[in-house]
Amino acid sequence: MTEVYDSIVGAGVALVDCLADVDAKLNATIGAGRAKGLSGRDLADHVHDVLGQPVPPALHLAPIEAWLEAMPLATPKKPGKRYRHRLADTKYAGIEKDSLIWKHGGDTMLASVIRCGGINMGTDKLGHFFQLGYSLRDDLRGLKGAAARTRARTWNRASEMGTFGLDITQVFSWADIAANMAGARFYRDLEAGMTGKVSLASRITRDWNEESRNSDYSRTLGSVVWNNVVPGAWDSRFTVFPNAATVPCTVSITRLMKDVFVGTYEYISAGKSVGGDLTLALTLRTHGRVVKGADLKGSWSSGSARGGVLLKSDSESSFTGTWGHGSHTTGGGDWSFIR
Repeated sequence: MTEVYDSIVGAGVALVDCLADVDAKLNATIGAGRAKGLSGRDLADHVHDVLGQPVPPALHLAPIEAWLEAMPLATPKKPGKRYRHRLADTKYAGIEKDSLIWKHGGDTMLASVIRCGGINMGTDKLGHFFQLGYSLRDDLRGLKGAAARTRARTWNRASEMGTFGLDITQVFSWADIAANMAGARFYRDLEAGMTGKVSLASRITRDWNEESRNSDYSRTLGSVVWNNVVPGAWDSRFTVFPNAATVPCTVSITRLMKDVFVGTYEYISAGKSVGGDLTLALTLRTHGRVVKGADLKGSWSSGSARGGVLLKSDSESSFTGTWGHGSHTTGGGDWSFIR
């Protein structure tokens, strides 16, 4: 299953943190292994077999994910420990028209959202921790320092470019990689003789959340995502050269057709509201098979004044760039869109 993000949780939905549940299950698993006399690498193998190794017929899910997916569902009327969403309500809406995997998988392609250790994440992140973290730890065995870091980068990239990412879901997830790395460190520590009760509280970080560092995508899915995230309301700021005074501005964007958007902007000048229009074209920034971001280039107009604008994405919730006069996209000042 694939990626989720904070803003997908519905309004009024109360997610109950499940860290205590996860810790209890982990400690019960470790305890059962120790009761059998297991320690070191044998204990790590046991934890992986129970929590990380997929069992037929659910070969797409680590056991920890299947367990999490059975937790009580949160709705606007009832608190729960996971939130289930529809593909149509996400930034991936429309990919089912271009991808047979997404068409047949539908809503089941999406992991439920949980809150664990105060961080919203997909249930798949704990799957990465216990399944992929184990495999990565095994691959790094005997390596230290720069050699281990280089090998980890190579291994994680291959994983996300392959069947745990781009080849299946069309998503290259940096949050997956963060969970992989945390899992590898956990198994290393467990092998080294970790004692007492164990908690994931210190191992889970904001990087496990898809909005902490947005994912990269295939060209097909990247086009869908960026066409979905650009429309809507944006908080905006622009500066006016040469004095570079910052002017707050509100922007509203509507998609006219694929990769083409129109919008309006409004700001206060000398106590009066001033408005204008925008026309923007979307261009994906790619590196090989992967979409790394997007640019918006177009024009602004306000009364008889006209000019150009060029914005580059910093994330899916932030664009920064410049505006100019006439046919120019620079020379007027800076402009930013933020959510």
